[in-house]
Amino acid sequence: MFSPYTIHELNNYIVSNRWRRNHALAWIHEYSNGIQFQWDKITRKFVPKCLRKEKIVEGRRQLVYYWDFIESIDDYAARVSNVNSSNTSSSNFLLNYTTRATDILSPILDVSDKSDFMYGIELEYEGMSNSNLRKTQELLDQFAITKRDSSLINGFEICTTPASFSIHENNFKVFFKNFPEGLHPASTTGMHVHISRDPMSFLQLGKILAFMNNEDNDDLIWDIAGREENSYCRRTQTRDMKSYPFRYQQGRDRYQRVNLQNNRTIELRIFSTPDKYEEFMHKLEFCKSLVDYSSPGVISARDAEQQDVYLEFMYKHRHLYPNVS
Repeated sequence: MFSPYTIHELNNYIVSNRWRRNHALAWIHEYSNGIQFQWDKITRKFVPKCLRKEKIVEGRRQLVYYWDFIESIDDYAARVSNVNSSNTSSSNFLLNYTTRATDILSPILDVSDKSDFMYGIELEYEGMSNSNLRKTQELLDQFAITKRDSSLINGFEICTTPASFSIHENNFKVFFKNFPEGLHPASTTGMHVHISRDPMSFLQLGKILAFMNNEDNDDLIWDIAGREENSYCRRTQTRDMKSYPFRYQQGRDRYQRVNLQNNRTIELRIFSTPDKYEEFMHKLEFCKSLVDYSSPGVISARDAEQQDVYLEFMYKHRHLYPNVS
């Protein structure tokens, strides 16, 4: 029986009204071809019972939800019946582009990490096949999602859940050690790093913008990034420390070196996609060094955009960033 509404539309309709929720749940079961759904108190959404699982990770209870790839109840039923078919296209195992990792996965915090900052990584790869997509999902299970990206020819995007620096370090060490055969970087791919925005003051954000958009730093930045400037990560000289609190708190153009359109994170969009662990850490450590360098009391606002001051900081703390120094 055909369902005229998607799970997403029902979730938006229900909001928090209990009567609506019970009414919609009864309606879903009428059209679900025997598939049982339940109301989840954590995500406040309907989730298929068979797509919810629990796992203990580093002593913490985590729940994982796969409901976001459901386009309709009938589509879901078709996917379940074909999931074991060898002819199933690899694209059937990809989430929609609009899906966020936090819609499905919980943030992972390393309690031994004293930093308040968390990171989220987006990695784009070409060369997708059923086998390398499945292997990617197995290697990064409960840490990252895989989803579609229309900018890629035959590839997919890996998006991690927000996590401490060390969590990314450990998970990607395993991933690159067992790197799926056939995946490869290309001119269409890139690596984006999200950094927590909440712990940052206006001044710290201003320092990062000033350094990243200083023309004198271009050679250093593109050497670390592994590629040159393109239309997806442009420099804007007017984005400096003085202008930030007044003009660029949110930003109007995401295709900047530092994207400010997200409410909870800033996004560094400059990097090429790595295919080796050392290259990945080289880029992630640069992001961490930028956060540490711009932190209160480390360097003055006047010196923040100066390359020689940054290099002096890196030399002094080179033991913290072994893949960059």
